[in-house]
Amino acid sequence: MIVAVDVDGVCCDFVAVFAEYAQKFGETMDYSRYCLGLPEDKFKRVYERIVQLERPVFQMRPYRDTWKTLWDWHESWHDIHYVTARGGMFDTELRKKHEHQTRTWLMVNFFPQHWNLHFVQEKGVWCLSNGIHILIEDRAKDASRWLSQDLKVYLLDRPWNLGDYPHRIYSLREVNL
Repeated sequence: MIVAVDVDGVCCDFVAVFAEYAQKFGETMDYSRYCLGLPEDKFKRVYERIVQLERPVFQMRPYRDTWKTLWDWHESWHDIHYVTARGGMFDTELRKKHEHQTRTWLMVNFFPQHWNLHFVQEKGVWCLSNGIHILIEDRAKDASRWLSQDLKVYLLDRPWNLGDYPHRIYSLREVNL
């Protein structure tokens, strides 16, 4: 089976680190919304500062259950692709820096010899055009967009994606490959 897994919110706790630094930068957070209650321009500014500091990117902790499940899938010969929209909002120099940080983070926290990392803005479109069968996502807005397509999209339950969704999961272990 070919599986695509989002990085932030599925593989690692992006939100906790983002919220910590956003508060240090004087922003008020709302965990019930994906952009943490910030207007898009403020979200982007905080995110840019985090990337420029570098250290916060490496403070993002992998979800241990995700690591274990992905390892088991790999051992069962499933083809795993990491997909992320990270850096898409930045200029070329900052985007390249963030892509390097992301690759380094994956090498440190996951198993580098067994992954494919893709930086894409439209994950569902990318999956469909690359023969991906399953996408695991944490953004309800993104997951809902691809419901009627030939792609099974699982929404990993997080505080910012509450509401009805037909393929909501609470752990990657619930995905039957």
